[in-house]
Amino acid sequence: AALAAGARHVDAVEIDPVIQRLAQTRNADRPYDDPRVAAHVTDARAFVRRSQGSYTHVIYSFLDSQRILGWLSNIRLDNYVYTVEALRDAYRLLDPKKGVLALYFSINRPWIGTKLYGLLAKASGEKPVVMMKDPVRIFLVGPGVDRARVSDCQAFVDGAPPYRDAHGVGIPTDDWPQLYYKNRTLSPAYLAALAAILAGAGWALRGKLGSSQSFGFFFFMGAGFLLVETWALTQCGLFFGSTWLVNPVVLSSVLAVSLAAAAWRPPIPPAFLWGGVFAALAACFLFPRGMILALPTAGRVLAAGILFGLPVYFSGRLFADALVETQDSRRAFGANLLGAVFGGVLEFASLILGTSALLLVAAGLYLAAREFWTGVKTAHPAGTPNR
Repeated sequence: AALAAGARHVDAVEIDPVIQRLAQTRNADRPYDDPRVAAHVTDARAFVRRSQGSYTHVIYSFLDSQRILGWLSNIRLDNYVYTVEALRDAYRLLDPKKGVLALYFSINRPWIGTKLYGLLAKASGEKPVVMMKDPVRIFLVGPGVDRARVSDCQAFVDGAPPYRDAHGVGIPTDDWPQLYYKNRTLSPAYLAALAAILAGAGWALRGKLGSSQSFGFFFFMGAGFLLVETWALTQCGLFFGSTWLVNPVVLSSVLAVSLAAAAWRPPIPPAFLWGGVFAALAACFLFPRGMILALPTAGRVLAAGILFGLPVYFSGRLFADALVETQDSRRAFGANLLGAVFGGVLEFASLILGTSALLLVAAGLYLAAREFWTGVKTAHPAGTPNR
């Protein structure tokens, strides 16, 4: 459509290489054969962040989830494309005289439309024009929007509720990227499921936590590690784009650092290791996301690797030191896995508090583990390590 309207250049961004290849080979109009078109297989947020210059049109063409299987199925779809910071970056790319930012979306619940309207209003600082033909909405902002002309069209209605009236709807940000979750609360279905999980974990514990210093240490270490890993996954989606490669790369890196902590164990005082854990968590919490996003790819990889790797290494080293000295490695691993279950439940706090809060919760869990550390070190005499 852009080519037919006389566009001089089109940057087409697609996250899935297979879909992009099908568009090249199966589309009868052969748009990708046109020399005016440049194809980019990457995350939309990552592309917008790296782009320079100005565009007459920036179009978000139905990036909504097309796999809605139930009202709870896509709540945890962290989406860094639809956040205030992301759309602000896109608005920055508009031509100052005739630029238009268009956001296409298929609305299946009214509150999603309200959320998108408020999101775009907050990112652009102007009242969006909304073109409506159920279930489709097209939100328009920018200096090139001809509001008088749009208002004359019967099918185009500027009727979405303004941002100041969007009560009870959370606006997505980089710290709370929940487009498909109405507000910062937990639904009754989630609460019931999490309560059942906690009840099962509690039954498995049955007083063991208080009866064994070793059990308490490994339990809280597992819970804290799970939260740090979850936080790292969400942040890599922000820093590098939510592509198919992010999760396996992050998980492989976490496992590699954990292995390094177990295999490379130079003599480091425990006090230094504990200090390293909390200092690394503080750095992760305080380091500005925007500074990392502004770096080139190599710089982002280095900065993210240092930030994510340090708490994993220090906590992994403490875990390895304790595991060597315990006389019951199976019990230790069992406690660690139960702790990870508990950490997985606590991870849902991000739906209320935001993703950065996971680091504060993790710090509390590591403090609890620290309280059991002395018992771990003294429960087994030196010279009787677990080989």
